[in-house]
Amino acid sequence: MLPPPDGAPSLLPLKLEQSPTEVSTSRQGRLQRRSGPLRVMAVQCANLLFTSTNTVPFCCLRSSRAPPLACCSLHWPPLPATDVLVYVNFVNRKLIYLPSRFNLPFQDVFLKTSDGVTIHCWLIKYRDPSKNLLQLFQDTPTLIFFHSNASNMSHRLINIKELYHNLKCNLLCVEYRGYGNSDGKSSEWGLKLDALAAWEYIQSRNDLNLRKVYLYGRSLGGAVCIDLAYKIQKRRDFLAGVIVENVYTNIPDMIDHMFPLYHPLRYLKWASRNQWRSDDIVPKLSSKLPILFISGLKDELIPPWMSKTLFEMSKSKYKQLKTFSEGKHNYTWMEGGYFEVLKDFIASVSLVRA
Repeated sequence: MLPPPDGAPSLLPLKLEQSPTEVSTSRQGRLQRRSGPLRVMAVQCANLLFTSTNTVPFCCLRSSRAPPLACCSLHWPPLPATDVLVYVNFVNRKLIYLPSRFNLPFQDVFLKTSDGVTIHCWLIKYRDPSKNLLQLFQDTPTLIFFHSNASNMSHRLINIKELYHNLKCNLLCVEYRGYGNSDGKSSEWGLKLDALAAWEYIQSRNDLNLRKVYLYGRSLGGAVCIDLAYKIQKRRDFLAGVIVENVYTNIPDMIDHMFPLYHPLRYLKWASRNQWRSDDIVPKLSSKLPILFISGLKDELIPPWMSKTLFEMSKSKYKQLKTFSEGKHNYTWMEGGYFEVLKDFIASVSLVRA
């Protein structure tokens, strides 16, 4: 059975039909049950490096934090065209829930990216019978929602539902290439194009208040947000603010965190084309851009110091860092006071960005 959305009780059993490429998926599932999230993250970091259609045998990996792995391959040369985020494959990528299951009004949106890949999104528009269309247009913020690396956006629906009701907002939920009903294969370069296509779509809508559009992302989604914010800045488009949760500084730092000093992966970080260098981008963001960093202090995957480091690197006059003492990687949003923090941030942005 698939993991329920963001820790909710399981709703639907799903039968998996294994293909040869899905054999490793079931092995990863057994690994996750036996070893816990920390070791699974170590495997994911390894997969970041050893992914390509052009490979040569490299080594058998062992780590004090990770279980033995099968013989891995290092691609050579490290071409961007063959570099994929294999770690997204350890869970089934099919959508198993729809927003209608939680009474959310949604529309399917299929976007064509600049490199010709079709990605799937959900546009969820806020409804309030007590307001007319003009009031809804003026008062309703829009969040572009970028999820983390595991599973797909259907597993985030309880989180999405709570955002919808607590923030009274529209949401564009973006499914990265290679996930859910989106085409293509995942890569850092590709996910950045997906995010830009989502932004351009929002900019094309005349029924949304473009002065109240926010980027919202967790973990990998936070890195996507930071990169997109910089691209928006270079385009001179207006962005109300950025909300990132449990985000990492970069992938090499994550490899250093997951593997001991003597492990060879720490010395082969150059081989990965997936860098996600948020620490290089954050200092370049405008001092006028409001940014909210959220950190769960009991995050079992990404150390909280990474959010703090990015916060300190930011030159924004309107930056905030909010921590939750019991917050875990995927479940910080379930902590008391979480949505109040988001509402206060959006209210403060409305004052400084009016």
